[in-house]
Amino acid sequence: MQIRAPSGAAAVLLLLAVAVLLAVSGSLPHSASLSGTERAKVEWCLDNVSMIQDVHWAVACAKLAEETQGDDSPDCTLPDETARPLNAARGKEEQQCFDEASAAVR
Repeated sequence: MQIRAPSGAAAVLLLLAVAVLLAVSGSLPHSASLSGTERAKVEWCLDNVSMIQDVHWAVACAKLAEETQGDDSPDCTLPDETARPLNAARGKEEQQCFDEASAAVR
């Protein structure tokens, strides 16, 4: 799956920010206060989100390929109007993984 970025510069800045976060926290973002067990639950949750969202992305690729006779690979580049809601749903579900883990710690 490819997440479309508005520009190459934005993608570079995003990757740099993620690298800094990982370097500072030593692992997943938002997980500094989580135990090893809770971190494992977050990673499991994120893996599930990734698998489910990858299926949604692949379905969108297949549908687009039927309509345009284009790239039918499961990690095709989707038009912004198709990719945007998929990326938003993925982000929301990933945040839910962290929110649920944080709620369990409290």
